[in-house]
Amino acid sequence: MDKLNKLGNKKICEDLLHYEKKTWCKAYFKEHAKCDIVENNMCETFNSWILAARHKSIITMLEEIRHKIIDRNVEMRKFVDTWISDISHMASLVLEENKEYARDCQVRFNG
Repeated sequence: MDKLNKLGNKKICEDLLHYEKKTWCKAYFKEHAKCDIVENNMCETFNSWILAARHKSIITMLEEIRHKIIDRNVEMRKFVDTWISDISHMASLVLEENKEYARDCQVRFNG
């Protein structure tokens, strides 16, 4: 099957080719982040979390970080064991809120 036919209309491809490829072709998209806020916040949080270990020798630092991660995993598993369902409390609140919105929606067939 021709790729153009998969789109259902050859005119779509013709119209798209009128635009500069750099604006729509994935090959031209930049891979770097446009905003580093999320990455920067995660780095700052991690660096503050390992603050005491950062000033030690490399092996000692890595060992302390490993112990902190193991302890955190244990804490999180204990926390998850307190859940009364398979999803977190926050996720269930969002789900319930969305259920309320969904009650007002109408389902219609769309082809």
